[in-house]
Amino acid sequence: MTIGLPELERRIAQDLRRIAHPHRLWVPPTTAADGRPVRNVLVIGAGHSGLGIAFALGRARIDNVLVVDARPAGAEGPWRTYARMDTLRTAKDLIGPDGDLPNLTFQAWFEAQHGEDAWAAVTLIPREMWADYLLWFRRTLDVPVENGVRVLSLSGEGPYVRAEIERDGTRDHILAREVVIATGFDGSGGAQIPEALVANLPRTLWAHTSEEAIDPARFRGRRVGVLGAGASAFDNAIWALANGASEAHLFVRRPSLPAINFMRGVEYAGFFRHFPELDDARRWRFMRLMFSLSTPPPPATLEKARATPGFRMHLGRPWLSARAIGNEAEVETPRGRHRFAFLIFGTGYAMDVRRQPELAACADNIALWRDRYAPPAGEESETLARQPYLGPGFELLEKTPGRTPWFAHVRYWAIASWGSMGPAAVGLNGYKYGLPRLIDGIGRSLFLADADAHYDAYLATARSVP
Repeated sequence: MTIGLPELERRIAQDLRRIAHPHRLWVPPTTAADGRPVRNVLVIGAGHSGLGIAFALGRARIDNVLVVDARPAGAEGPWRTYARMDTLRTAKDLIGPDGDLPNLTFQAWFEAQHGEDAWAAVTLIPREMWADYLLWFRRTLDVPVENGVRVLSLSGEGPYVRAEIERDGTRDHILAREVVIATGFDGSGGAQIPEALVANLPRTLWAHTSEEAIDPARFRGRRVGVLGAGASAFDNAIWALANGASEAHLFVRRPSLPAINFMRGVEYAGFFRHFPELDDARRWRFMRLMFSLSTPPPPATLEKARATPGFRMHLGRPWLSARAIGNEAEVETPRGRHRFAFLIFGTGYAMDVRRQPELAACADNIALWRDRYAPPAGEESETLARQPYLGPGFELLEKTPGRTPWFAHVRYWAIASWGSMGPAAVGLNGYKYGLPRLIDGIGRSLFLADADAHYDAYLATARSVP
């Protein structure tokens, strides 16, 4: 038996009414000196992070929020663009943007349409079904999202953050008191591409797994080479075969695949909630170990790859060089050369906030871990050293105080926040623990800035009493 989405939405509305106390919105309206409107919070990115942040701000009674996304409605995040796996990698019962409201969970949405027995049969959440759920979440909660808006740069203008944007080919700007960069993996410096390998290859012969438009016509009926040992590398090899490649050869630098997902060792409430409160030495020690340990592809992904005709895996064979020969790419490995119609790099993300386009003009003053902490000899990590050293509410900090004071109002909710905040942003595993910290930081900033106005309003109320 199913209750249907209309009934579920009625129950959600009832839940929200019951937990809304106090109902009162409390952030005073703000306009610039010349009358231009000022948003209380601008959220960049309308994936599950951006939607969840906007919902949580509303529950904190913070209004005048806008979420913008460069992609059209329904294409936010990776789920209908460059994600090529069949299902999410996380457990089906993890809490996402629902804010711990049972009727807002993916499970409730699924069961309302398909029933409890169907849910019991689900192992992992289908990727495109997750995208459908997010659209429903956005519509049901009336999250204020504007699509087709690309943020070009951030800067300070008086007490506000100025976001230069492009909308329908026209330049404009948005003023906001607080800005959240919630673009996930895309917000961490973009794809990590081995420049030495692509230097002698035309762009038509290769792509990174993060690219949305990989045209199967380039390799249909021919061989594809994939570099990488992560889940996305396997996903793309499987996808290439499903889209007509005759063979997909996956190359791994290590002599064997890791057998254990060591991330599971820190997936508990205490770590997610309290990691940011550790001293720098302990945070560094934890995250250096985490980044040094390889994560295996999910067992189901590995099994599917091995069972797909045409899949070949080459362990202990890094790519030493690559070059174009005619209309093919030739890669050199320690055990010989291989030619392919197309190459796909599953080499991860840069994890470098300085490469973010919207922060390029001010990147030199973003405090990085290398600016605040010197690890003991033998414990260095370039991956950690170039990550932003964030404040307690995910805010950027200045390398040189006073140059960019508006950093205090830019919150960085992206994968490269992990060095400071642990795995409590972007992914669903720690989402519910990082989000309250983010919302508290925004609320604290807004309240303290308006403290005198709050007192004046309270004083006026007191004087009005006979």
